Amino acid sequence: CPVAKGMAPGEVVPVNCGYNMPPPFDRYEYFYPALLIMRGPILCILMFFLFGWNSAVWRNYRINYVFIFAYNVRTYLHYTSIMWIAALWGCWWFFVTALYFARTTVFPQLWIPPELIPLFFIVPVVVWWLLPVRVLLSETRFWMLSQLWHMLPYKKVKFAHFFLADQLTSLVVLFYDLEYAFCFFVSDAWTGGDVCLRINPFIRPFLACIPFGYRFIQCLRRYYDTRHVYPHLVNAGKYFSTFPVIWLGFLQRQTGSGVIKVIWVFSLMISMFYKLYWDLKEDWSVVEFKDDVWALSNLQLRSKYFYEKWVHARFSTFAKLAFFLLCQFTREAYIAFSCV
Repeated sequence: CPVAKGMAPGEVVPVNCGYNMPPPFDRYEYFYPALLIMRGPILCILMFFLFGWNSAVWRNYRINYVFIFAYNVRTYLHYTSIMWIAALWGCWWFFVTALYFARTTVFPQLWIPPELIPLFFIVPVVVWWLLPVRVLLSETRFWMLSQLWHMLPYKKVKFAHFFLADQLTSLVVLFYDLEYAFCFFVSDAWTGGDVCLRINPFIRPFLACIPFGYRFIQCLRRYYDTRHVYPHLVNAGKYFSTFPVIWLGFLQRQTGSGVIKVIWVFSLMISMFYKLYWDLKEDWSVVEFKDDVWALSNLQLRSKYFYEKWVHARFSTFAKLAFFLLCQFTREAYIAFSCV
């Protein structure tokens, strides 16, 4: 377990630092396609590793996450197994990335075309996930695929369904990269063109709406099942508020209109404070009033703590606020204005 805990983060840091260094990348063949294709998978690997870390913390504090996620108690993965899987796929990702840089710099005479090197990572991952044989953690793979399918709320929404959809709202860039990878290997890898980069700005608003649309529809389904306007319709409004931000940002990028940019800023602020208020009120119970009076004791968050009290009272609330604001500004701006 200590080895796994060190391997996955250790693989991510140097490569991400390398992506942000300023050498002349034009000497690397197909650098930007390789970057866009390999960026999404490492984010998934890192989040998978962090989920294993969370599972370890839950287990240490005796939180019954197996019951909460409705795992099969006979087949669910132990947190050490989750970390090992993330570490192994991270090592393979690192190897494929190193092979690409070796092919484009040190060994240009290799027979492997640089534009096809990312397939050495993508093909094994797809085969492993979709392999219809009861080997290689088949129960876990089938469970995950079924939960992803059940995110579509054609039946009652459970915790695992909206938990996964919430994770996807933080992985919008993954949808971008999957679309680009598919387009690249269908078109640009064989023609040497840049069709995929040119159509990206027009496809991305639709892709960005997918995870928020999942959560929006799930909230409507919760309302349909319970007939409770609060919290389900109010929560649906939180996710719906993201759609104007995405589309106004797209329009501003295409037209360069200052008026649309001002409207986009206002829509961003409304969406951001809507989400912030919801999280502080529903998730943290900080914005609670008793007899129309706010109590300082709200900052204690709850009367019974699973973790050490200082984690809640001195760190979690302020970290939540700071990272929330940072996430909103960077994510929404990236969704609206980025073209890569």
